Amino acid sequence: MSDAYIIEIDDLAAGIVQRERGGFRFRAAHADFYRLEGRLYATPWKAQRAAEAIVQARHDRRRQHAASAAHGAGDQPATAGWGLAGHHGAPAARPAHLDMPR
Repeated sequence: MSDAYIIEIDDLAAGIVQRERGGFRFRAAHADFYRLEGRLYATPWKAQRAAEAIVQARHDRRRQHAASAAHGAGDQPATAGWGLAGHHGAPAARPAHLDMPR
């Protein structure tokens, strides 16, 4: 078994896990996964599942937001939805992933 593994989600390098006493320590490589920084996991696969759960939760929130925006679109003023993410629910540009050697 290796001493370190890269954790990737949808071609995005989420971070790495390094073996240490008691398990594998997560080191975030992308801002979306900073909340996992420093956590200790029994196996690299458990760290992978934790990172996947973050991505799934983000997708669920986007779906829920899109559904609620579509449901109440007639109730919103013409300028609703403008901001950093674009207008009327347009997704923000996806940040480029880190190209890390394996």
